[in-house]
Amino acid sequence: MCPAWCLAVVAALLVCMAAPTAHAEKAPLSMDELHRADLCLIGVVTARTESTSGIPLVGERTTAIALTVQVEQVQFDRMASGAKPGTPITIGAWTRSMGVLGGPGASGHFIVPPIGQRVRVFASAQTGSNGASGQAIEAEFPNGFQPLLNASIVSGDDEYRSEITMPLLADALRAAVNAATLAAPATPQPSGAASGSRQAATPFDPRIVHWDIPKRVPDPSCPTAFADRALGSSDCLALFLRWRQADARGLDTLESALRSGMPIVGFRTSTHAFAMPDDSRRTWWNNDFPKQVFGQQWISHHGHVSTTRILPPDGAAKDHPILRGVNGGQIVPSWLYHVEPLPADATVLLWGQALGSEQPEGAPRRQPILWVREHAEPATEAAHRARYAAHRAALDAAGRDGERPCAPDQLMPRRMAFTTLGHPGDFADPEMRRIAVQMVLWAGGLESAIPAAGITPEWPADWNPPPTR
Repeated sequence: MCPAWCLAVVAALLVCMAAPTAHAEKAPLSMDELHRADLCLIGVVTARTESTSGIPLVGERTTAIALTVQVEQVQFDRMASGAKPGTPITIGAWTRSMGVLGGPGASGHFIVPPIGQRVRVFASAQTGSNGASGQAIEAEFPNGFQPLLNASIVSGDDEYRSEITMPLLADALRAAVNAATLAAPATPQPSGAASGSRQAATPFDPRIVHWDIPKRVPDPSCPTAFADRALGSSDCLALFLRWRQADARGLDTLESALRSGMPIVGFRTSTHAFAMPDDSRRTWWNNDFPKQVFGQQWISHHGHVSTTRILPPDGAAKDHPILRGVNGGQIVPSWLYHVEPLPADATVLLWGQALGSEQPEGAPRRQPILWVREHAEPATEAAHRARYAAHRAALDAAGRDGERPCAPDQLMPRRMAFTTLGHPGDFADPEMRRIAVQMVLWAGGLESAIPAAGITPEWPADWNPPPTR
């Protein structure tokens, strides 16, 4: 028979096990949720200290962690933390000895970056679900430590072979971000490893995902045009689409991503990305989506026998991160698109000149071929709630069978970059590859990874552009 003191200890332990704590299991936060944190920075972990606290409970123990991060870039700071490039900051985290305890996708601990790792940190002041580390600033639980960039690239056209060029862009982008991630202070190599050798993939490698969608979705090969999980974990989205008929669920997922302010990059025919049928209740995506988000819809071009001269950048555009290492002057196979007028908030970075145009003399021979837009997202949680309330009211007013999206004026990305280039032959030009990679890096907030001379994208040495269809 167990004595009274033993029963009391067991009862106390059971209470501890049942009580909610800051260590509870939790599914990873979406990028939208992470972007509501107080602080986001990029830096290198230079030191780590640990302290174990609490009573072991069936082998369970909490380890509080303090990471010293040498700050390289502050992406946003809503808490006036004092973080600035070139200075260290202490970020709290914690782990549990038994690790993952919850259901699918749930976690009871952080994945903590090692010393020497360059990483992106989303953190907030110690509140509510945080606080187990004992630090004033703690990483968002459970996935506040992130790769420098997570991106989704979606192709789908019947002319410009984006199903070939976009996977190559994904590979080049992955290599560029990996180079930025690994350009950290030297760390001891495992025994027997060659100096500077690349070790196995880590949770902090960039996640660059590409998929191609058929003309009509759903399709046996593609049940939805835009997957919730892929977009929910992405920093930005790149589209090279032409007249796709997407499923309702996929468009709702894209709508949610844009409503959250997700940055977007567009290539060439994405000015006419969708061709939704009249009875779909989603015809907004055909013309209004490109006009509102990119700044213009499809108008016309200068004919398939014409080419385009990329005019050298001038003025303030020369200093934009996307144009680092871009000199212009070359002739590319893309026939020039007519896109003017653009919205007042669009900044044109590059202009093109039509050569051998099939259009009448009055058609403009000089048009923007690369432009960007930026929009401020709601700065406070109250502003986010107000936006949600406006959306909810629009949904109620439209009813179940009303047109979608509701409150489309909210679908404005934080950053947008668009180019009307994208002919497969354009990608034979090293500067076009550079522009494409640097557009995505800038959109994702990673312009710090673009050197002054620009990135030299990795591309197959024997690559020959395929013909258009």
